Amino acid sequence: MMQNLLLTSFTPLKNKNEITCWENRPFQTVWPENVQQNKKDITKTIKKRKRVRTAFTTQQIEALEKIYSSNKYVSSKERAAIANTLKISDRTVKIWFQNRRMKAKKESYESSCDSTNESDITKTIKKHKRFRTAFKTQQIEALEKIYSSNKYVSSGERAAIANSLKICDRSVKIWFQNRRRKAKRESSESSCDSSNDSDITKPIKKRKRVRTAFKTQQIEALEKIYSTYNYVSSAERAEIANRLKISERSVKIWFQNKRSKAKR
Repeated sequence: MMQNLLLTSFTPLKNKNEITCWENRPFQTVWPENVQQNKKDITKTIKKRKRVRTAFTTQQIEALEKIYSSNKYVSSKERAAIANTLKISDRTVKIWFQNRRMKAKKESYESSCDSTNESDITKTIKKHKRFRTAFKTQQIEALEKIYSSNKYVSSGERAAIANSLKICDRSVKIWFQNRRRKAKRESSESSCDSSNDSDITKPIKKRKRVRTAFKTQQIEALEKIYSTYNYVSSAERAEIANRLKISERSVKIWFQNKRSKAKR
């Protein structure tokens, strides 16, 4: 069939009448049915089936929880026995115990975080804002008394203070650091107040540059030189400065300003 179609498509036409018989006719090819079936099978395999989640009954969960309370890790033989008794697959029992251990880890982590201070909770994988510990008046008074005797506290003393005041060890450490900074600030402020107010109020004012006032004769002389050449060398600049009795720098600046003025 295919050979005949190919021959008819590529062979030259003998008569002009043959064109009319092939007009507006689509090129038809017969595909085997097996190919279409294979395509459907391939598309089915590409789409991965979703895992069906096993729905446990209340009795099964209770039985598994009892076994988990005694043994968190189960051997392959014990797993097979549990699967037979509860009428579920060996694999589902294995996955249930894995998920249960993960859940227990999460719960233990959350409970440990709750017991610690809010500042320790912030040290999780997701960084949150640090919460400032709100000290009570009694706690502050106790810390101030300790600070009056000892400004620097050791780790052992810090732990004892934390236990007595029922606060985190870290919060005690931070409180002492902040207290020392506050004391330094107060001492620096007091030393500044003792000095004269006039010295404090006097900022470092930059001196204004004194603008050189050129005479008419000097300007005329500079204008004549500028008319001949716009740029002056260092030796020529020195000669002009000596002749006009002005500084070499003022000559240099005059020429710069004159060039910028001419550009405008």
